[in-house]
Amino acid sequence: MSGKGHKVPANGVRVVIVEDASRFARELMAQGLGITLLISRGVRLLTASGDDLTASDDPTRMMRQIAGAFAEYEKARLVSKLRHARERVRHEKEKCEGRRPHVELRPEAVASTGQAPRPASA
Repeated sequence: MSGKGHKVPANGVRVVIVEDASRFARELMAQGLGITLLISRGVRLLTASGDDLTASDDPTRMMRQIAGAFAEYEKARLVSKLRHARERVRHEKEKCEGRRPHVELRPEAVASTGQAPRPASA
């Protein structure tokens, strides 16, 4: 909802559908605050499978919090895994991100010109 929550009362939205709770927010606190904001504005938050994330009964809240905590853990685990993989590739090859130069993509095209690659003009 980052920055767009103020438009909800004006445009008549009453239901928001997300794929699942982790797609709404991957941090437990952000998820809780976002759901609270939607409830305060009279908006229901539903998952694609039909679960009502704005339901306030205790079992639903508990399951939402458990799922939110798990999504936050999964995100942290994925970020860590990708960071370590990038560091490993940088150590082995010195470069792992960004656009690959033409000399790597099409070395025959660079070699056929007989010229060294020119730097990009500003």
